[in-house]
Amino acid sequence: MPAQAIAAQCLRLELLGHGRVRAWLRSSVRPQPGQCMLARLGAGPEPYLCSVLFPVAFEPELWAIELAPGDAGRDWLQPGCSLELLGPVGRPAALPAAKGNLLLIANTQPARLLPFAAATLAAGGAALLLLARPYPVESLDARIEVRIGHLPALVREHSAWPALAIAHVEPQPAPELAALLAQIPNAHVLLHLCLPCGVGACQACTIRTRAGWKLACTAGLLWPLAELQAQP
Repeated sequence: MPAQAIAAQCLRLELLGHGRVRAWLRSSVRPQPGQCMLARLGAGPEPYLCSVLFPVAFEPELWAIELAPGDAGRDWLQPGCSLELLGPVGRPAALPAAKGNLLLIANTQPARLLPFAAATLAAGGAALLLLARPYPVESLDARIEVRIGHLPALVREHSAWPALAIAHVEPQPAPELAALLAQIPNAHVLLHLCLPCGVGACQACTIRTRAGWKLACTAGLLWPLAELQAQP
């Protein structure tokens, strides 16, 4: 589905701890795991660049985003607010069957990986989340195991466990972490990119893959690590 302008409304907020808030939105179109929406969050003068909103949870008619302290719109977004979205951006995630052991790796925005954990748990698999910093783990599904610490050390300790691994590290995995992820046979990366237009016009989200240069906003934000060329 091509990106389109979509009206959305914030229906409720959940305070999660550590200053984080989960906002539940209703819109006629919603992103799927691996996709995102673009929005300008706030009133009055707005920055040119939109905020990138990844879905973190789903209900039958709603979907949720998560905002941390300092994120655009963190103090502005309230129940009843209307939002103008552009999306969905990217392709829905194409992953192997959601079963077995799923390893998730994140430093600043772990909630963006939660839809993948939900799918794995629903299929009877197990999920382990490796974090670089504290997070309100009490807000997570109790079936998700969590480890917090130095990411390379944690990945090295658990690299033989998963059937599938997904990393979301901002701005990008450090060389040591990238080398460890490359040793996991089925490792994927959810890219953190600037997405000024979301429709492939500005070329700002170009990524280098083994099949050539691609635009993440159209080709997708979730990639097998083996398909991404190391950047010079």
